Amino acid sequence: MKKISLHPFKSVRAYFGVSLIILFLDQLAKRLIEGGVIRVSYIYNEGAIMGLFRNLDPAIRIPFFFIFSLLAIIFILYYIFTLPLDEKWNLFGLSLIMGGAFGNLLDRVLYGKVLDFIETGVWPIFNLADSAISTGVAILIFKTVFPGKKNGKSVSSD
Repeated sequence: MKKISLHPFKSVRAYFGVSLIILFLDQLAKRLIEGGVIRVSYIYNEGAIMGLFRNLDPAIRIPFFFIFSLLAIIFILYYIFTLPLDEKWNLFGLSLIMGGAFGNLLDRVLYGKVLDFIETGVWPIFNLADSAISTGVAILIFKTVFPGKKNGKSVSSD
């Protein structure tokens, strides 16, 4: 008897939905903060994560981040379309990264910088897109280090 899966991610489209939700929530939060609806600490980050490269000449920095983000998105799209659908955690991690990359890329295209607004006191100020990217990377690292089982057999990484 064939087992019926109720897992919501039965096709690649569902993973694009995850990316779109991340993109939407990231942009909504940023607009609410800019409009003063939500009061939190916020800065405009012209650099990369944690402000890296923010002092780089804008003539180099802006095209560099645009091209890097676009290449990352293309790379992720390739893997989303080539990974088997049973690689759910890897696909989910890639979807989170892609949604975050789109969110920050949209800010860079529209404003030339990224709005960061979550302040914990431990890390530099960040945003929802950064959180999605970090979570996605953590999932991919975890699944690489601990691949688990496939069809009841241990998966080796050799």
